[in-house]
Amino acid sequence: MVLRPGDVLSISVQGEPELTGQVNIRPDGLIVLPLLGTVEAGGKTVTELADDLTESLRAYVINPIVSVIQIGGVPRVVSVLGAVMNPGTYDVRQYERLLAVLAAAGGPSPDADMERAVLVRDGERARIVAGAIEGEPIIPEDIALQAGDAIVVPSRADRALRVAGAVVRPGLVAVENNLTASRAILSAGGPTELADLAGVQLLRGAEQLDLNLRPLLQPERAVAGEQARDEVVQVDDVLIVPQVRSEAVFVIGAVAAPGPQSAREARTASKAVVMAGGATASADLSRAYVLRDGEQTPLELTPLLDPDNAAEGAVAVDAPVEPGDVVMVPEQMPIFVIGAVVTPGAVSPHNARTLSQAIVLAGGLAEDASKGEAYVLRAGEQIRVDLARLFDEGDATADLALLPEDAVVVPRQAQVFSVVGEVLRPGTYPLDQAASVLDAWALGGGPTLWADASQALLVRGEETERLNIDEMVFGGDLTQNRELRAGDTLLIPRIEDEVYVLGAVVRPGAHPIHEGDTLIDVIADAGGPTVGADVGRIAVIRRTVLEEARRREVYDRPAEQEAGRPRVGPPSAGRPGMGQTRPRTAPREDEPRDEAERIARELIEGTEAVRLYDLAGGPAGDPAYLVRPGDVIYVPPKEVRRYDLMSILISIASSVITGALL
Repeated sequence: MVLRPGDVLSISVQGEPELTGQVNIRPDGLIVLPLLGTVEAGGKTVTELADDLTESLRAYVINPIVSVIQIGGVPRVVSVLGAVMNPGTYDVRQYERLLAVLAAAGGPSPDADMERAVLVRDGERARIVAGAIEGEPIIPEDIALQAGDAIVVPSRADRALRVAGAVVRPGLVAVENNLTASRAILSAGGPTELADLAGVQLLRGAEQLDLNLRPLLQPERAVAGEQARDEVVQVDDVLIVPQVRSEAVFVIGAVAAPGPQSAREARTASKAVVMAGGATASADLSRAYVLRDGEQTPLELTPLLDPDNAAEGAVAVDAPVEPGDVVMVPEQMPIFVIGAVVTPGAVSPHNARTLSQAIVLAGGLAEDASKGEAYVLRAGEQIRVDLARLFDEGDATADLALLPEDAVVVPRQAQVFSVVGEVLRPGTYPLDQAASVLDAWALGGGPTLWADASQALLVRGEETERLNIDEMVFGGDLTQNRELRAGDTLLIPRIEDEVYVLGAVVRPGAHPIHEGDTLIDVIADAGGPTVGADVGRIAVIRRTVLEEARRREVYDRPAEQEAGRPRVGPPSAGRPGMGQTRPRTAPREDEPRDEAERIARELIEGTEAVRLYDLAGGPAGDPAYLVRPGDVIYVPPKEVRRYDLMSILISIASSVITGALL
C-alpha cells in the first residue's frame, strides 16, 4: 500500500541514532529528516521510501541500512456490510481484491442477494455483479480495492413486498423471481373468508394497479366468463386485499396491529394509527403518508404521536381518511455497528440516537478496537470519530448524532508486529505468522554480528520488558518466551563493547564481544589467522596502556622515578607555545628511549598490560585469556621481529585511539 498524508512512520538507520525516530507525512506528502531535509513520501510504498533514503544517505553514511515501518495514520481498511457471515472491517493491505475480502468475511450468507451487491467508493455506488445468468453461480467481479471502500451485500429478506388486508398472515413476503400477486397472497397464508379478491390493489410508489384474483384463488365465487388479472410483483410493492363491502381504512407498516380500521371511527390518519395499536419503536412517523387513488399525502405524525422525539420546531401534519384509504407508516432504516464490537449488527435508530448509544447497544468495544481510527459511514462519506476521547476521557463533545442508514465502523488494531534493530531481516510481519518471541526472532532472520540478544526489549504499548534471548535459545529457558500480541515490537539492541583485531587475520577491524568471550572467540569472529600468521606470538594490549602512550606522545611528558621503576607523571599546565621549548631529562642507560621501547620491554617481561599469546597453548597460567572492551589484538606475520611487532602495533593502535578520542 502506498503512503498517504497523515501516516506516521518509524524510520531507523542502523548505527545512527540521530537519524532514527518517528515522522508524520505532511499534507503535501513530504517528511522532514536530519541531513536530508524534506523528502517526498506520499504515494510511495515503505519499501520504495526506504530504498530512496538509503540512496540519499550514501553521501553521509557508509553503507546505510534503512528500515521504514508505518506505525499509524489514516485507516487502511475496507468495510463489508450486510448479508455476509462475518461483517466488519478488513485490512486492505492483506486483502487487496474484492473476492479475497469477501472470502475473509466468510462469504455471502444464505439469504444474500448478490445481484444487488454494490461497492461504495467516494460516495459513488457500483454494482459488483454484471450479467448474471439464471441458474448459474453468481460470481462478483474481482475488483482491486482501495482504503475506505465499502461493500454492501443486501439480504433477500430486504427484497420483500407487504401484503395487507384480508389475508391470514399480513406482513412482508420475500420477492422471488417472477413472483405474482396471487402467489404472494398464498405466501401470506391465503385470503380470509371476507376477502374481496376482485378488488385487490397493487401499490407501486405513486401508481395503483387494480387486480382481479378471484378466478385464480376463489374460482367457486367467480362469475361465468370472469377474467383474472394478475401481475408480477416487485420489491417494496404493497398488495392490499380488501374485505367485501368494507368501510375500512387500512393501516400498514410499523404499527402494533396492522390491518383494517373503521374509517368512520378513525376520521384522521393519526387516529387510525392509534386504533392499529400505535406506532412501533422502529416507526418513522415523519415519513408516514396516506395513499388514495394512487396519490400520496405526506404526513408528519411525530409531534402528535411521539412528541418527546420530535425534532425541534417540527410541525404536525395530519389528514382525514376515507374508506379504502391506506395509511402507511414506514420503518426507520437501521444503523449498522460493525467491526471491533462485541455483537456487531443492526440497531434501531430509535434507541441509538448517538454514537455512544449505538456502540453500547452493540455490546461495547472489543479488546482489539482501534479507537483512534473509527468512523461513521454516511452516504459514502467517512466521518472520523475519536472513541478514546469519548469513552476513556468522557468527553461528550466527541459523541456524534446518528441518522438512519449510518454505519458505525470500528476497525480492529492491525494484526501485525515488528522486529527491529540488529536482526538480518527487520520489518513488520502478520501476527498469524508468529505466536511467540522466538517465532518473531526466527522471522527476523536471527542476529547480526553486532546483536546483543541478551538485552532484547519487548515493547507493548507504554510497557517495556527486557528479555534474554540467548538464554532462551542456548539455555532452554522458555519462561521468557512471551506470547505476541498485535502492535508488539521486538527490539534487538547493538552491542556497545568491541575490540580491535589487526594484522594477519581474514577480516581485520573492530569486532563485538560478549561477556565471557576469549581471545580465540574474537580471532574466530575475525575470520581466523591467515596462512602466514605467527599464531605463537599474538600480542594483546589493553586500551588503557594505549591511551596513556598516546597522551604521553601528545603532551611530551618527562619520565619520573618512583619506587625504582619509571612511571608517567601528571600533565603539565599546557602544551608549550610557539618558540618555546620544554627541557628534557637525559635518559639513563637503563631507561627506555621512547614509549614504544618501554611497552616492548613490558611485552618481553609478560606484564598484565601487554602480553604475548600462543594460539596453540595460551600464556602460562591464563589459557583462556578473557578479552575486555577496548583491547587491541595483533596477529603478526611470521617474519616480523618482536621489536618491529611492537612498533607496528603501537602505530596502528595509536591511529585507532586517535580516531576514537577525536
